[in-house]
Amino acid sequence: MFCTSCGQPINDKATLCVHCGVPCGVEKKFCATCGKPVFENQAIWLNCGCALPPQGGVAQGQAAGGTSSKDWTTTLLLCLFTGGIGGHQFYVGSPKKGILILVLQIITCGVAGSIWALVDLISICTKKFTDGQGNVIR
Repeated sequence: MFCTSCGQPINDKATLCVHCGVPCGVEKKFCATCGKPVFENQAIWLNCGCALPPQGGVAQGQAAGGTSSKDWTTTLLLCLFTGGIGGHQFYVGSPKKGILILVLQIITCGVAGSIWALVDLISICTKKFTDGQGNVIR
């Protein structure tokens, strides 16, 4: 995890950055997932693809980069059985990605959707998959 104020790496369970002293998730200058700069009016973090939380830095009671309320096992099973058509993306709150996967699946006769599902499956298994708010599903 990275400090959202100074961009330095910090412990995943940290509540305060040891580099700048700012509480985690208070100031949004850097992505908590990848540590890259976040610019004003961005909808997603361009480096890692995580959704940017609403202004104020909090999404549904959690700072982005936290732990999702979505169930890991459900996400894994949905990816296994409906991943090619984006079913798991709808479950985690990323309907635009789900629709994109479905459209790519149709256009490429199943190739692109299957590859996307495989990549998502690997990130789910390594517990690096994020929900629509940028929180990690564990």
